[in-house]
Amino acid sequence: MIWNDKIEILSFPGPIPPDDDNILKEYKRIVARDYRNRRIGDFLKELRLTEGRGTGFPTIYNAMENNNSPSPGFDTDKHSTYFLTTLPAFISDQVSDQVSDQISAIVDETIHSRVSDILNLFLTAKKRTELFEELGLTNHSKNRKRYLDPLIDYGWVKMLYTETKTSPKQMYLTTDTGKRLLKLLISND
Repeated sequence: MIWNDKIEILSFPGPIPPDDDNILKEYKRIVARDYRNRRIGDFLKELRLTEGRGTGFPTIYNAMENNNSPSPGFDTDKHSTYFLTTLPAFISDQVSDQVSDQISAIVDETIHSRVSDILNLFLTAKKRTELFEELGLTNHSKNRKRYLDPLIDYGWVKMLYTETKTSPKQMYLTTDTGKRLLKLLISND
């Protein structure tokens, strides 16, 4: 999750033994023989926040300190069922731009290229027919499934009448999460 004041990366399962919640709290250098989330590791390596040689923890601590950001947080439970990394206070404009580029690419590839248009249109409550009319699309169920349903599923758009989803009065509105995403997508343009 990307927030205005932090990035949280939640991984399942938790750290690989012998790392546990006590080790994460006490030590800044942790040596692991097996790796999880290689894609996230590669992304952080490109941003020069990790080195990719099993020395990620010290590099992350140093990068956060060099940017005058608060220390990162690493958390798990007793049974190592999850691993939560928190990088507080978004690091710099350069990193922010790179993350925005990544987010735009992911949104365009996995959902569709009209996400920012729809989120922008739903900043004020509108009916589905109004949305499709402004987008130049027909008010057809295939367009609803393609363009609107994924945004509702991700929690970026909400229905105002949740108890009667097919109400003729049904209107849609961009959520706070959708507004944060829209801000990132617009800053990338």
